[in-house]
Amino acid sequence: MLLAFDISIAMAASFEVDTQGTLTNGLISYWKLDESSGTRTDSKGTNSLAGNGVGSAAGIKGNAGQFSSSSSSYLSIADNPDLSVENSDFTISAWVNLNSKTTYRTIAGKDNYGSREYMLHYINSPSEFDQPKNDKFGFWIDGGNAHLFANSAGSPSTGTGYFVVAWFDSKAKTLNIQINNGPVDSISTGSIVPHDGTSKFGIGGRELSGAPLTFDGKIDEVGFWKKVLTTQEKSDLYNNGNGNTIIADLCTGVTCNIPDQPKCDGSTLITYYLPGACSATGKCTYTYSKTECLYGCSNGKCLEASKASCTDSDGGRNYNVKGSTKLTDGSGLDDDCRRNYVNGVLTNTGELLEAVCLDDGSDDKYITYNCPNGCSNGVCICPLNQCPAPPENCYYAPQNDSNGCPICGKLVCEYSCDKLLESQASYFDLCKAQGYDKVCFNKNTQVYQGCGKSNYNDCTINNVNAAQNVWCNALTETKCVDSDGGRNYNIAGSVSSTAPGYVPVKDYCAGNNVIEYYCNADGTPGSEWYNCPNGCSDGACLKEPQAKIAELKTDRKFYGIGNEVTIIAKTSGITPSLSVDITNPKGEKETMQMSGVCTKSVPEECTLSAKYGSTFIEGYYNVELVYDSSKYALGEYSSVNFPVLDLDKASKYVILSDIGNHKLDLVSYTPLYEVYQNYPFETYTIVYADSDIRTDVAAYIFSDRQSLERFVSRELSNFDEYIEKEYIDGNLVYILTNVLRYVLWTNNNVLIVLNSGNGYPVTSEKNQVISKKDVVYPDDIQLRYNAHNVPKDILSAYLNKHPSDLDKISIKKEFKLWLTRGWNLFSTPVYEKTSLTEFKDFETNCRYTGSVWGFDNLIKKYSKIIYITDRFAAGYWVRVKDDCFVIVKGDDYYKIDDYFGEERGIKLNKGWNIIGGVADQIEFSEIRGDCVFNSGPYRYNSFSKEYEKAVITDPGKGYIINVNEDCTLKKVEGEEEPPQLPFDLEITAKVVWKK
Repeated sequence: MLLAFDISIAMAASFEVDTQGTLTNGLISYWKLDESSGTRTDSKGTNSLAGNGVGSAAGIKGNAGQFSSSSSSYLSIADNPDLSVENSDFTISAWVNLNSKTTYRTIAGKDNYGSREYMLHYINSPSEFDQPKNDKFGFWIDGGNAHLFANSAGSPSTGTGYFVVAWFDSKAKTLNIQINNGPVDSISTGSIVPHDGTSKFGIGGRELSGAPLTFDGKIDEVGFWKKVLTTQEKSDLYNNGNGNTIIADLCTGVTCNIPDQPKCDGSTLITYYLPGACSATGKCTYTYSKTECLYGCSNGKCLEASKASCTDSDGGRNYNVKGSTKLTDGSGLDDDCRRNYVNGVLTNTGELLEAVCLDDGSDDKYITYNCPNGCSNGVCICPLNQCPAPPENCYYAPQNDSNGCPICGKLVCEYSCDKLLESQASYFDLCKAQGYDKVCFNKNTQVYQGCGKSNYNDCTINNVNAAQNVWCNALTETKCVDSDGGRNYNIAGSVSSTAPGYVPVKDYCAGNNVIEYYCNADGTPGSEWYNCPNGCSDGACLKEPQAKIAELKTDRKFYGIGNEVTIIAKTSGITPSLSVDITNPKGEKETMQMSGVCTKSVPEECTLSAKYGSTFIEGYYNVELVYDSSKYALGEYSSVNFPVLDLDKASKYVILSDIGNHKLDLVSYTPLYEVYQNYPFETYTIVYADSDIRTDVAAYIFSDRQSLERFVSRELSNFDEYIEKEYIDGNLVYILTNVLRYVLWTNNNVLIVLNSGNGYPVTSEKNQVISKKDVVYPDDIQLRYNAHNVPKDILSAYLNKHPSDLDKISIKKEFKLWLTRGWNLFSTPVYEKTSLTEFKDFETNCRYTGSVWGFDNLIKKYSKIIYITDRFAAGYWVRVKDDCFVIVKGDDYYKIDDYFGEERGIKLNKGWNIIGGVADQIEFSEIRGDCVFNSGPYRYNSFSKEYEKAVITDPGKGYIINVNEDCTLKKVEGEEEPPQLPFDLEITAKVVWKK
């Protein structure tokens, strides 16, 4: 079916030219500077620049910022982590056009006395950094201590646009600058690296008061990356002198071209794209057609047979992203956490079941990965982020590692005036005595900077680090109020103060610590980190536990639909007021009050219970305690699960009774088996237990017989090397010797599995039994399990109720192909959907010189072959370097009737054809059908490197035949007629007279 549709594809933010598609990687901010005045927008990040007084003029792309040396106006934003570098890779680029060439001109960077970080600039002044009058573009870090000039580019001209890009390489420890995509100038910085300064980031000027060094000319298209740009990325930005710019999610620069190739969407083939149009929101709208592929879709085309092409949404073995596989038949697997039954409860083992596709894409499977920190919701859990307790008035800036897990970021410390007044009171007294009204401290280090009357310009000692200073009033007396009365860790309070600029604060929790605010004796606010012994909640320490919940359980391990459940809790020190939440399999919750009696012991011990009767849904129910965490400590049993079963339905497939001496211990139900989610079935599992053995019996109920056969066939194929056949009470069973699993396939779509993996393990000596209580698992003994360890009364009971018809399952056959050095003409006589490319899916010792080739009988042309089921009964060519073998596995051999039976046969086309052999020998004369052989059949002798006439077919061989018309090779049943009379023969005679 062919249908037409429209589809909208969002156009992501990018650059007009981006050869590698990587220019947005590591890009922090990009300023197009197209605005005519005022704020200039950051087109990538959130660092828009303020700049009243900065004008506009025509730039390399749209408008540019117009700066004047006669004005102190420039574009800037306050210091923030985005634009700070601190010894890491970064790159800055801009297009610049000089109006004049005098003194020092700032292009972009962060510069203020005491807080210098990096700067891109033009310099033509001998007074700056003790440099000669260079007349060059330059780049420096850390206050000019490492200074580089673009000497290779020479002196710039006025009125000319230049593309300037500079970068710091933290690994190579080098400064680098490049002009107009020309030669790169570079110097080593040695031990000098950029530090994290606090000055503003500016374009066209710097923060230093009185000396902004404003640019004189135009600046356009400024970008800032936290990485070193590649040669191609810098070349793309220069764009042969035409410049480049970022494109937002709008239609600017969007071209809606026709996609090159058809695409697959599940089993649907999407083709016949038409040119699209860009919508007002920056999206391309295309018209295309859909074709439903009968056998699935792969690589932009419909498959010829039912091939399961597999896709994986998280790209493969990605343990920190939850993904899923999908086959063309709609089935698939989801990443999940492995769960095993422990004491009848399905328990997370911490291992990840990662769903992946097979190498050839023909199917999917699970691989197990042991997550270092456990598994949750189908992904590995991030490790616990345990940072050292930060110093007072300090905190860790938020940061994640490459997996998205939180780690300790940069330690940031800032001291406020109230804290400084508490710890540095003598300096306040000193300045006050000398007649000063302000005291200056470095807010990051608490170091005293001097006294003052207005600002850092009249600091009596040091004003170099003025941008990092905090100025505190030395004369004003502050009043402080604490709502919880002081250092009260068990009450969440708040502190307010009349100190200038002080904002009221509330106590809060940081893990198990409480940050407690209080008032000092002198009326100034203070704070303290306090570790709460019992944890912290809502700004206060939890009180010491007064009681303990010791146990939670149900009166039985499983229930039938409609049964009443008794829930029991044993506690100490809890009055009969405890509640429980019961959640049914649909997620619906019901809260019940528990009641009971308590002893008069100290602490008081109680046995509480509740009756629950809403057991009308089959599945697992969860019981959780409802308790006051400030009063009660959580005991070992905080929750419990119990299954509710449809016992009438379950009894059709399992024996719900004691057998002999084996008592029924547990019954559980799972609606979908977790590991094989592409084989939907319900499963009932029961456990018989006594003092010596624990035997698990499971009944898997499939929705249809086809799903059952597919599942069993897959299991038998996967465990082929461990399978042993055995007849017990006339019933065929398969014994998997590695895990001891009896598989009994019944006639009502049920798979019965008996597993005594927890029963009697034995050594490699088959009959040497080890008692369960004395089991030791030494590394040098390969443990295996004996089928006869399962108690006979259990086994016989199940076989009598569910007779096995397992003999109808066929295990995959194995065929060994012998190949000779050079070219070989061969076939693979098995039913299997398997890749042939270099035999990568087969057991082999071959070395190859190329691909596997097939012959198209219709168009008479060789082509590379991927799957052996591309064509029925086909022959193939392969070339190998040495004599070798290939083991081909399949469901069964091709038989003579499969190839040449009267109902089927092999179609040949006029001219040359290549066919394959079968599992049994047969003469070509017996399968000629209606074909007339012009030449052949031939086989290829790999030893002599010549074609030879073939009389019979051999398994694994290929044959070449030439016929005069289209025909069919097949066996012809019945008697053949004698040869036709020679109607074109003339008979003449001569009469001879005798005397």
